[in-house]
Amino acid sequence: MKRGKICASVFAPTVELLSKRTRKAISYGSDLVELRIDLLSQIAVKPIGKIIQETDGKCIITCRSRDQGGAYEGDVDSKIRVLVSLTKYAPEFIDLEMDIATDSKRAVIEQFRSQGVSVIVSHHILDHTPSTSTLFKIYQKANVGDLVKIVSKANKITDNYEILSLYGKAEREKLVAFCMGAYGSLSRLLALSYGSPLAYASIPGLETARGQIPILRLRELYDLVQ
Repeated sequence: MKRGKICASVFAPTVELLSKRTRKAISYGSDLVELRIDLLSQIAVKPIGKIIQETDGKCIITCRSRDQGGAYEGDVDSKIRVLVSLTKYAPEFIDLEMDIATDSKRAVIEQFRSQGVSVIVSHHILDHTPSTSTLFKIYQKANVGDLVKIVSKANKITDNYEILSLYGKAEREKLVAFCMGAYGSLSRLLALSYGSPLAYASIPGLETARGQIPILRLRELYDLVQ
């Protein structure tokens, strides 16, 4: 089985600090860096593009809407224009929310791909973890990109079972599924062993979601369970 990559999710209010934290994540051994541009105080294409180039394109561009747990409050068309503009800097992935990727904007996926950029279609369930059968229905709807990312909130330890069971139903090499929250750390670790191509980690003390495991610790734990 192909070894999954560790991706550090990085945020900052300014592009200068985002660049600094991106370099720190890479120095810790992160394979990829997720740039959470929705958490910037101002989104400017050229400075963000420079950071993408600093990573040699080994990054995921994410502009998460507020209703999906992010901070972006603009309209969908403006978001897409920014993401399309960033493809010329050749990031490895762009994260596109399921509701955008599966409506009338679906054609934008092929626009990203035509620039050599892969698409992660994501969906976040912020308050609970539904049954595996319900999660599989979400997966089927979201399976229009290169990877499908499904994240739910773990309110109890057994919620990890529901999300991890999804790997037995979906295409494992395309699925990134885990729980967030204090009870969800287990699924973040085990998802790699179940075949997830990505695991999201953090710079120590700079988590973008509760339950994220620091880069070095996640790599150490993953090596132990292999």
